[in-house]
Amino acid sequence: MSVTKRLQRINYLYYVLLSLALCLPGWLMAQAPVAFSGKIVDAVDKTPIAGAGVQVKGSPKGVITDAEGGFHLSAPPNAVIVISFVGYRTVETHAGSEAVTIALERDTRALSEVVVTALGITRPAKSLGYAVQSLSTKEFTNAPDPNLINNMSGKIAGVTITNGGAGVGSTSRIVVRGENSFSGTNQPLFVVDGVPI
Repeated sequence: MSVTKRLQRINYLYYVLLSLALCLPGWLMAQAPVAFSGKIVDAVDKTPIAGAGVQVKGSPKGVITDAEGGFHLSAPPNAVIVISFVGYRTVETHAGSEAVTIALERDTRALSEVVVTALGITRPAKSLGYAVQSLSTKEFTNAPDPNLINNMSGKIAGVTITNGGAGVGSTSRIVVRGENSFSGTNQPLFVVDGVPI
């Protein structure tokens, strides 16, 4: 191989490596996560929604909005962000570096039934290794108590519900299968649309 051809190959390789070296920092910066923040409000009266779930789609990474409806989330650039809250329609948006205000519309669909399960596993009821019970809306309306929890009293096996008082806003005590707990409290964990309450 002649000296001229070798020099041409070296020059070509030099320019390719130089181009890659110049493009690499921009590519790395494009992959860096962005600080996505904003506020979740009601679409009708513009009041902040506290406790709304803000999650990166396809990832367990997410946060819950604070008392003013605000949130801060580190996400990949242009990742799809899913915003959900009980009683509102789920919204999807893309992550960006600018603060956003997202308005959630109320969902007027009626609740068809409540299913009491453990661990949030989605399987047919007969294949589960634990008890599964469901309550229809008719069973709730048969005992019209203003407290939803009190309406479940006596309708779920192994669950004892004690009414703490009368009227709207009264508290209830729930004990599932007796007085035993690892964490010191016997109150059940409610998970609504993937958000622990």
